[in-house]
Amino acid sequence: MEKTSEILRDRLPRVYSRELVEILYSNVYTKIANLVDAKIASRNIADNYLAKLEELGIIKAVFDCHKSLQIQEISLSYYTY
Repeated sequence: MEKTSEILRDRLPRVYSRELVEILYSNVYTKIANLVDAKIASRNIADNYLAKLEELGIIKAVFDCHKSLQIQEISLSYYTY
């Protein structure tokens, strides 16, 4: 979690928030709705945040072929023990 926080503070300071990082690590999958429900961002901005996190390799987009639903899973390489 700390490594992810450092990367976000350095590379995406406008996106970084402690709440965002906590949501990424508290859910197996993070949906746009999770960020909206936590009042971190509106739907459009939450979508942009997740896209930027994917560009950095922090999360990976997974598309469900049955529901056309986009969910994000955190990359295991960013877990710190």
